[in-house]
Amino acid sequence: EWFKSAEDMEALFSENPEFISNTLEVAEMVEEYNLNSDAIMPRFEIPESFGSEDAFKAKYDKDTLKGMYPEGRIERFGGYEKAIRIQFEAEYLNALVMDGAKKRWGETLPPETLERLEFELDTVRTMGFPGYFLIVHDYIRAARDMGVWVGPGRGSAAGSAVAYALGITNVDPLKYDLLFERFLNPDRISMPDIDVDFDDSGRERVIEYVTKKYGADHVAHIVTFGQMAAKSAIKDVGRVMEYPLKDTNKLANFVPDTPKITLKKARAESPDL
Repeated sequence: EWFKSAEDMEALFSENPEFISNTLEVAEMVEEYNLNSDAIMPRFEIPESFGSEDAFKAKYDKDTLKGMYPEGRIERFGGYEKAIRIQFEAEYLNALVMDGAKKRWGETLPPETLERLEFELDTVRTMGFPGYFLIVHDYIRAARDMGVWVGPGRGSAAGSAVAYALGITNVDPLKYDLLFERFLNPDRISMPDIDVDFDDSGRERVIEYVTKKYGADHVAHIVTFGQMAAKSAIKDVGRVMEYPLKDTNKLANFVPDTPKITLKKARAESPDL
């Protein structure tokens, strides 16, 4: 088998040349679009008491701001206006993290702890993700205020001292020597992914909170559908119905070992079943 050239295809369908032209007609109907897109983040409103974007524009002109980020990064963000917003969010995030760090590790932070926090905060800033951390911190704080149980954190986010200082996770990455680079790596820019577990009864309240605060057009549900194989279905139903295990296994063994076989096909193919 090989990828056939236009000439090969014309020879193959010499008796039906319209097949070739129809294929092109269908291809031309397909609307072109790009699946690659930067993440569209909701806007986190920073308290007026902290400052304003206009004040930050006065503080950082275009040339000053450009020197604070890797080459080409501000263009990637979408220009000066976007970069100013990221810098504004980053400095507010710094303030929250340093305040949280003192609650976690004490008023006087050990030099290695301070160094780790500064490295992580700088990475978050230059990658353009401070707003993401502010939003996650916000809805986790709101969940706890509402009395919703929140998991201690899992996955690569547990390696972030910033996440620990913000109360996003409850596992000290410095104590357990966990790697931040597994979570965010400046050499591979991609959105951070913080998995958060909420108790079943409180989960809807958290979804309602983020929907009201950030807008329904910024909140999406993601679902995974699982499908049971025929043998698994028999075994699970047998367990739930408290059918004897021996008899359940006997029934399941009547199902042919054909890949992706359904119960309907199994009954047709297996007289014993």
